Amino acid sequence: MSEPILIAGLPGCGKSRWIAAREAEGAPFRWIEWQPGQSLDTGCPVWTLVDLRGEPTDTVMEALQPLLAASCATIGVFAEETDVFRQSRWREKIRACKNGGDPVHFSYYMQAPFLDELLRCEPEGAPVLSWPTLHPFRVQMEQVVLEHLLFVLQGLEASTAMRFWRVRGVLDTLEYANPVAVEGSLAGLWTHAGERVDGQLHLLVENPDLSALEEGLRAALAPGRDMDISLIPD
Repeated sequence: MSEPILIAGLPGCGKSRWIAAREAEGAPFRWIEWQPGQSLDTGCPVWTLVDLRGEPTDTVMEALQPLLAASCATIGVFAEETDVFRQSRWREKIRACKNGGDPVHFSYYMQAPFLDELLRCEPEGAPVLSWPTLHPFRVQMEQVVLEHLLFVLQGLEASTAMRFWRVRGVLDTLEYANPVAVEGSLAGLWTHAGERVDGQLHLLVENPDLSALEEGLRAALAPGRDMDISLIPD
């Protein structure tokens, strides 16, 4: 087995799914999922995943910059959910961030693009990662009004200093009979069909305002749902 490869990226970009897809293929490599707070200076190649579903805003690119500087391969995932114009915008932003540098490889349905070429990349020097302190929470929720929940999360970012670096959960919603998966990152919020309701919303928050957060999430509960919402550090 060759040296391990560190898979980096912003929270919620699909690192776990990427690694699971490679392991399912039986590729004879050891993949390590990078976690916020972990050093990038591991001596092994760093591949950075970029979630193409959102726009490459200044906020997103600022957070990505140290990861891109440390990586010898950049892979844009969820390419199947983006059009060529957004892909082009991402390519231009990443190229500027890496001063030209290596090209961006687009991955459709978590497939590995040009795996042999990626494996030839050499480790880069690891810069100091200067992300803000991120606070993880688990929010116990019962049935929610999905439209209200998405509005609350977007509104809190607009009206407070909070930023949601990661949102994930599979919830029971008033609008749909089947479970709904809610996913989010700095790039945006998305929903899709879920498999099983777990009634928990996991949040990774910069500058948490617990009072505003609890008030907003209570407003997203379905009518008649009188329950406590517990904000529990992971």
